[in-house]
Amino acid sequence: MKTSTLRFMKLGLIAAAVTVTTGCASIINGTQQSVKVETLTEKGESVAGADCRLSNANGTVAVDSGQTALVNRSGSTLRMKCLMDGHAPAAGDALSRVNGGLIGNVLFGGLIGIIIDLSNGAGFSYPDEVRLVFGQERAFDRYAGAAGGGAAGQLIGPVADEPRKPAGAGRAKPQGAAEGDASSNPLNRPLGKGDVLQYVLTDKSTGRESKVDYRLDEIKGKELIFNQGERIETADGRVVQVRSMSAGLFDSLMPEGGWLPLNIRPGMSWSAESASVKVRAAAGDESTVMIDGESVRVIAVKVTGWQLNANAQPTSGLLRRSSQVIVTLLYAPEMKRVVQADAEVRGDSGRAHESFKLQRVARSSQG
Repeated sequence: MKTSTLRFMKLGLIAAAVTVTTGCASIINGTQQSVKVETLTEKGESVAGADCRLSNANGTVAVDSGQTALVNRSGSTLRMKCLMDGHAPAAGDALSRVNGGLIGNVLFGGLIGIIIDLSNGAGFSYPDEVRLVFGQERAFDRYAGAAGGGAAGQLIGPVADEPRKPAGAGRAKPQGAAEGDASSNPLNRPLGKGDVLQYVLTDKSTGRESKVDYRLDEIKGKELIFNQGERIETADGRVVQVRSMSAGLFDSLMPEGGWLPLNIRPGMSWSAESASVKVRAAAGDESTVMIDGESVRVIAVKVTGWQLNANAQPTSGLLRRSSQVIVTLLYAPEMKRVVQADAEVRGDSGRAHESFKLQRVARSSQG
């Protein structure tokens, strides 16, 4: 009896040790990494504020140069491109390298841990900082002794793209231009103080409709403050804060920072999450919709994932999934906002299905 008990205890300790060491890189490094992105002129002058996109097999993130992006780790190359008015694009590739966490798994975690870290990207790392140069393509390697090692990277060659024109350049409507031309569309004008975005929220199960108005009360620096601070956005479309769930599922399911990254284009994909939801998204085809008699260019975005049960106890480091989330968004690039959304949540306790659609932009003489 005593021998059997000791044997059982030994087996339990071995199993615990394997559990602790399995996915070593996932525990030590996590599946995401911070990468600081800087942009410079060919003379070496630092220029902040460029629109940058960083993409790999596990998604795309957007960030302004001079700031730090949180990218998903991956065994694939991190491809980077930054755009700024008056400058040729800055581009570069950052090589993915095996990190110490994966090496630790080789020694202690065994095959299962290695497989986990390879599949979720936790076993790989990129350089912590990259300096992209306008008009150039560069390669980066986090191993300082390698070609492209260090933040400056290695010059590959020139970027052939034409310099980006300053905002507003060539915006005059050409003779005979179509009525739906983006440059002539009044809906695409920047919002001014007192302007109101008028949406309609519809419960798809009952058909019940309710009006949701976002009134721009104040423009504070780069921030747009709606409804006395219940909603705050930046001028480029990022969501800073939402205090009221007036838009129903569109607000309650929204990941941190909003539904979309900046400057999305057809074919892009990315992941997003908050304390209550974890989703993946993909941008599809372009089309047009009519809003208040005006034709507006939109990009369709499909979002799928899970609403997480916040009351569940963590199991293996993850919260138990509770309800499936399916959201279709229509994003208007010129307006820098979602103009239509269809959101659905399917769970064991039932189903919720709502649409949220922009009806009109009411302009105020205050703007």
